[in-house]
Amino acid sequence: MQTPTTTTNKFRLKWWPSPQDFNEAVQTPGTTYSDSDLRSGQVELTALGLPRPQTGNFASVYRIDCIHKYWAVRCFLRDIPEQQSRYHQIETTLSELNLPFFVNFAYLYEGVRLRGDWFPILKMEWAEGPTLTEYMSANVHEPNKLRQLAEEFKQLTFGLRCHGIAHGDLQHGNIIVSPAGLRLVDYDGMYVPRLAGQPANELGHPNYQHPARKASDFNAELDNFSAWIIYSSLICLAEDPALFEQLDVGDDCLLFRQRDFIQPTRSRAFSLLERHPNEIIQKYARWIRSLLRLPLDSIPDLEVEPGDPVDLPELNVPGEVTTASIRMVPTAREWRYFALFSVVLIVICAGLAVWTNNAQTDHAALRAELATVRPTGKAGEALSYYETGDYQKAIGLYQQIGDRYKLCQCWHELGHNYLDARQYEQAYDAFGTALRYLKETEFAKEGRALELASRIKGDRETASIGLRNDIRNEIWNAGRGRAFP
Repeated sequence: MQTPTTTTNKFRLKWWPSPQDFNEAVQTPGTTYSDSDLRSGQVELTALGLPRPQTGNFASVYRIDCIHKYWAVRCFLRDIPEQQSRYHQIETTLSELNLPFFVNFAYLYEGVRLRGDWFPILKMEWAEGPTLTEYMSANVHEPNKLRQLAEEFKQLTFGLRCHGIAHGDLQHGNIIVSPAGLRLVDYDGMYVPRLAGQPANELGHPNYQHPARKASDFNAELDNFSAWIIYSSLICLAEDPALFEQLDVGDDCLLFRQRDFIQPTRSRAFSLLERHPNEIIQKYARWIRSLLRLPLDSIPDLEVEPGDPVDLPELNVPGEVTTASIRMVPTAREWRYFALFSVVLIVICAGLAVWTNNAQTDHAALRAELATVRPTGKAGEALSYYETGDYQKAIGLYQQIGDRYKLCQCWHELGHNYLDARQYEQAYDAFGTALRYLKETEFAKEGRALELASRIKGDRETASIGLRNDIRNEIWNAGRGRAFP
């Protein structure tokens, strides 16, 4: 570990890298790391060839393959005050004790370089093995293994207390079940006697911590509550494996969540466990609920036998749990399901939009294609006359072909020409002829024919009005001895 200096931490005067910045840096280890081991290593990649970080609240962790050894590299996501000094005290203490459940590490003050600036990293031996919840999931129906794991964990916490040490963030992700025994990782919030009198720099995972924990709660008894959460969960699951699914173990928690600690009388977990037919499960659930009533520094360690607490508030009856006054925070699994559903919905909507657009495009293309396919022979010649407004010649050819619908259209257009010329009698006759041909078509009773017939009748009525006015004017002018214009 690089020796800390008394100068002001220069990192606080600089920008701080984002997770994406670290992702880019670890792909070129030869030019970004100061450590010789890491410069010769290769970061673990996904199937897409991208770095595979494990990102938490405070750091992104990468596994680096250095030929004969794996290293975990913690790249910190923010500047933590006095971090170098704290890690120096922690490393000194652990080196002196050489406890089996810790791994070797080195805090590198100038560990990784990005855009010409150096930033700290933690180089830690990679602990092989599944995390606590991964191991529990694989052995949920092996009660003896879970009980054995509970006893090993109990011995681990005893070893920590004997040396006045607290991990500070005991939770599923920081406990590795290796072939050689349990290993603890992530020492950011660890308490050692050399740090006495200082405040904690983090409060641990909320699903494992007493809700009253504060930064001033920083001493050797810090792990007692989270230790009981882990130990009791293992014991209860050994008694009834069905609890694993019923309480969504592995969803960033064991049997309990922060909301259970905040409102225990409205907790589904406490209600299910305390009303369980198994007396051991009942006992541990009531014991955990009783610990919530104690100050953090009064919570006993795992060496104390759980008692039968008295005067615990009554739990709400299952099915009558009210949530009006408590905000039920969705679990990580619920968020994942919601995100997956949202992505699927977006994909479906995008697919429908593409399909609709393609259908419209295909339809427009078909119409354009049909429009470009012109009839030949007399039909083509008749269409040319129709398009140029020579309806008389078009009518002659369509009569030869026998196309009643085209004849209707021609007589209809011809009638409009007569209307424009105020030749109302000819217009009236033309519209009448158009109606006669329309009635002779095979689709005379279909919607489009009926609509066209209505328009023609309206035009014919207009011609009739004009014709009547002409007759009336003719009579009027004749009576006054005037010539008809």
